[in-house]
Amino acid sequence: MHYKQDKESQEEFKKNLNEIVKKNPKKEVFFFDESRFGTHSKLGHGWFKKGIRTQVKVKTGRENFYLYSAINPKNGKEISLFAPYVNTDCMNIFS
Repeated sequence: MHYKQDKESQEEFKKNLNEIVKKNPKKEVFFFDESRFGTHSKLGHGWFKKGIRTQVKVKTGRENFYLYSAINPKNGKEISLFAPYVNTDCMNIFS
């Protein structure tokens, strides 16, 4: 079982996090996540009258961008970065 799925580990994390925050009241704690947004086009079908052949221009392929975000739940402060990739370089820019 992955430690993130273990209820005891989750409770221990919560307990330790509160202790760390209490010991460092001037430090900010942020929770981070990254997400991918994009399009993945594919050819579709349509209904037309019998005997009519149509052409529909479609841009095929994929286009993506990534969003790095972090939030401080205590004061609502948030930080976000739009990036073309998820990699070490982009993470270093974000942090």
